Amino acid sequence: MSKNILHAELVEQLRPLATKVVDGEGSELVGLEFRGRTLIVTIDRDEGVRLSDCADVGHQLSTSLDVEDIIPFPYTLEVSSPGVDRPLGATRDFIRVIGRKLRVTLAEPVAGSTALVGTLLESTPEEIVLQPVDNSKKGRTKVSNPVRIKKELIIEAKQEITFRR
Repeated sequence: MSKNILHAELVEQLRPLATKVVDGEGSELVGLEFRGRTLIVTIDRDEGVRLSDCADVGHQLSTSLDVEDIIPFPYTLEVSSPGVDRPLGATRDFIRVIGRKLRVTLAEPVAGSTALVGTLLESTPEEIVLQPVDNSKKGRTKVSNPVRIKKELIIEAKQEITFRR
């Protein structure tokens, strides 16, 4: 059995335990994977993840993993937040960033483009509503009416982070 298959099977065995611990700490499990011998647990919270949230989840999960003894090799546990530029997928992810600027890559053109930048106005389980802006100029002005984008067309959506000088 290859290491990748072993890791994938372990992740699926660990997911219910990790979800229970993370939920119990008031967070949401958004990622669980092995990179080499490091188990990476990614958590999120509506109000954002603090260092103490990662520490609390790490402590509780480490204890649970020791008790359950599921991982058959020495490993390192890493708990982190997904970061502000993480890809958005679930309705909840989009709801968190309503009013913020997104960069959306699409499988088919919407409003004449497969790549849109704009302010997220709404999100439902089926679609998002984006107010596009002109991405070619530094001033970025509104270029059209809001567009409705079916989530099934979204290849990737990320919050666009801008830094002021």
